[in-house]
Amino acid sequence: MSDEAGGRHRLCGVDEVAPGRMAQVQVDGVGCLAVYNIDGRFYATDDGCTHSAGSLSEGDLEDDVVVCPVHFGMFHVPTGKALGYPAEVDVRTYVVETDDRDVFVVTGGPS
Repeated sequence: MSDEAGGRHRLCGVDEVAPGRMAQVQVDGVGCLAVYNIDGRFYATDDGCTHSAGSLSEGDLEDDVVVCPVHFGMFHVPTGKALGYPAEVDVRTYVVETDDRDVFVVTGGPS
């Protein structure tokens, strides 16, 4: 489901990603994103690690840091900031909105 005029695309239901968990979501026209639930607040980044293209959604979520499963590059989820070698390039983040039932990503540009 999408609102093309607003660049808003449904990622998942708020109950589909539990706190402390993440999931991979395919968004038409955008690609694979990782959606994260950190203490009830949702975030979205590109799913591919900027170091090795490993799937971030298949890594580990430690508080607000995602660890890539390939070479253990780490990123601060809310900002996308790479937290050191081997990941040196930040991962793209997206504006996320929620309502009572759903989580949406806004695709007009990075947050």
